[in-house]
Amino acid sequence: MNPDRTIDDAPRRAVVGLALAWLAAAACADPGAGARCDDDAVCGPCGRCVEGACQFDSAALAQSTCVAVAPDPCDGVDNDGNGVIDDPAGCWAAVWAFSGPDGARCFGLDGRRAPPTCRGYRAAGAGPAFWLASLPVPGTRPLVQCSHGEDHVLVSVDPAGWDGSAAAWAALGYDCTLTLGHAWSGAAPFAAGASPPDGGACALTRWTADPVATAPLGRHAVALGAARPDGDYTCAIGLAATVVARDPACGAGPPDACAEAACPPAVRGEVVAQELASDVVVTPGAALTQRWTVRNTGEATWPASWVLAPLAPGSRALDAGARPLAAAVPPGGEVTLEVAFTAPDAGADVAEGWSLREEPGGAVLVALPFRYDVATDVAAELAWLIPVPTDAWPLERYGRFRLRLTNPSDRGWGPGFHLVRESGSVSRDADVPIPRVVYPYGEVEIDIPAIAPATAGVYRERWRLETGDGAVVPVDGAPSFTMVMTAADWGRHAVVLSETVPDGTPVAPGATFVKTWRLRSGGREDWQAGARLRHVDGRLALAEEIPIGSLWSPEGEIDVAVPLRVPPDAPPGATLTDRWELVDAKGELVNLFDEDDITLTVRPLSGPGWLWATVTAQAPCVPRPNDQEHAL
Repeated sequence: MNPDRTIDDAPRRAVVGLALAWLAAAACADPGAGARCDDDAVCGPCGRCVEGACQFDSAALAQSTCVAVAPDPCDGVDNDGNGVIDDPAGCWAAVWAFSGPDGARCFGLDGRRAPPTCRGYRAAGAGPAFWLASLPVPGTRPLVQCSHGEDHVLVSVDPAGWDGSAAAWAALGYDCTLTLGHAWSGAAPFAAGASPPDGGACALTRWTADPVATAPLGRHAVALGAARPDGDYTCAIGLAATVVARDPACGAGPPDACAEAACPPAVRGEVVAQELASDVVVTPGAALTQRWTVRNTGEATWPASWVLAPLAPGSRALDAGARPLAAAVPPGGEVTLEVAFTAPDAGADVAEGWSLREEPGGAVLVALPFRYDVATDVAAELAWLIPVPTDAWPLERYGRFRLRLTNPSDRGWGPGFHLVRESGSVSRDADVPIPRVVYPYGEVEIDIPAIAPATAGVYRERWRLETGDGAVVPVDGAPSFTMVMTAADWGRHAVVLSETVPDGTPVAPGATFVKTWRLRSGGREDWQAGARLRHVDGRLALAEEIPIGSLWSPEGEIDVAVPLRVPPDAPPGATLTDRWELVDAKGELVNLFDEDDITLTVRPLSGPGWLWATVTAQAPCVPRPNDQEHAL
């Protein structure tokens, strides 16, 4: 990429600043209780004008949320209709270009220093080279940088098939651990009349040159729009990505050389699934079978004469020879390729390289890498094991066992490791996979969802840890370990299902807002009239008690809206917290639980349980001109 084509980040910051200023002004437009008025409009959406003064009551407040919250989430759409897509700065990842001693380019996310795979590189330009979506917006794929010496390749990755293109480069010795952000696939993704905060849609093309001593697999470069890298490069097929950039070359689209390269029927394929995850750990001499599911993503049919063959000699496959496809694979079709292996009799880190190719010595169409560990000293230690909630669980309520396992050996655990239940029945699942690879001397936390029985008592379960091929891994020197749950009848209680106005929401001093909790009743008896939320401490409350309804049946749900107001003298940036407790008709405290509806778990709050509201005071707002005129 031409280092002179850089982007000044100031216009983008200005747009974001204007958006934040508008939100702050909207929050300050509410004059607060007691302000003088001549009609309801002056009091904002949460108040009404009574005898010349703004007043607020819970009924009015419960129908409106008066917090100025950013209306444009990071989803690639202009939700607020202001012509700017994804206004918040956090929606975008700035990608910086760096130049190496021999002119090679690499990219990183920190403009002050190059990534570890590009040591000795210096910034190429005064601003970001381009921007990517920081979150997986619909229509995007992760953009990964694969590095090998002085060669740095950008690879567009399908999240559902990570073991496809990026793994193929990794199998060739490239470091593909740096994800830059998310790029769009294909043409410009933005609707007419809307654009990102700065710049617009720009095609990103990948180019290749002949190998050199520092890059035996070839040199690679990228360019924006119609630009071409300096040197004897040809446009490469295999990267279809759209990014955001402010560059004159973007409007012209990709250069003709790239269009010409893509004209013949493309022959492409990708791995969409594989049965055994890479880095799986097996025992010495184990028999294992790897199956890859490969999809024809090109425009030409794969003939049945194409073969599955090892990339290099030395494979431990039972049949290391080339074998043809069983049938032709049309565009969009899939085929399953299978190889059986026998693990070595001693500990080792085994790398198998296979490929789908035109003929035994022909061009590689799809690389099929596979690595596994043969471990002779696999063990585990139980760092801690706690039930959540830590006290007795309410009858028939969800919870979880949470444990942390440590790998004390010099062999990694692959994703094939899993926990198996030997006895007991309170856990929801009898087989729980380890969520990720655990490297030597690393740790992993695991949640096992469970539900308390309908009868009070102490319940125990026995579990063991196994490798991918079913071998038992000792935990603290024993073949299994015990988890204990205590279930008790809590009687009448309540569960917090959800809440509005997330903690830390910025609210202007003097502004009013409503926080609503959704509660579910627990126990086996109806609640009598008079149950209510009672204010415990804090400076936000506009009322000391909030009724929750006249009658509440078991498992019933109700929304309780609490009007709150940030004190006008709150210092900017201060964190203000209010706490509330639940009491019954007699004024007695009721236990509260916080339910995580994603993992279906229950966590008891400290003491009898509180509801809390936390906000951050914004900096004082400057009144808008029309506000000053109205005040006069």
